[in-house]
Amino acid sequence: MKPSFSVQFMGSNIVPCSVRFTDTFQSDEERITMWNFGDGTLATWDSPDQTSLIHTYKRAGTWSASAWADRVMSEIIPVTVIAATPPPPPPEPERSWWEKIIAWILKIIGYE
Repeated sequence: MKPSFSVQFMGSNIVPCSVRFTDTFQSDEERITMWNFGDGTLATWDSPDQTSLIHTYKRAGTWSASAWADRVMSEIIPVTVIAATPPPPPPEPERSWWEKIIAWILKIIGYE
């Protein structure tokens, strides 16, 4: 039987992104013994009775998370983390009537 686990974003999926991984393996004799978060990070349990852990992704991408139990690998679960997008620039301030006239004149005579 393959190990299984669930993935839950702790807020949004924007970098930096914390994700909870929970062991859902239904075997009493077997437990997940190693995690591979897909970003080059591996982990094991901190204590024997632990059933979930949190990993923070520090870069955007789609990571292939998996787990191991007694040399059997789980299905791969893709975890997609996106980069934060910068806010749009503020709108241009409204020009006064005389600035509009000057811009229009400059455009007519070829300076703009």
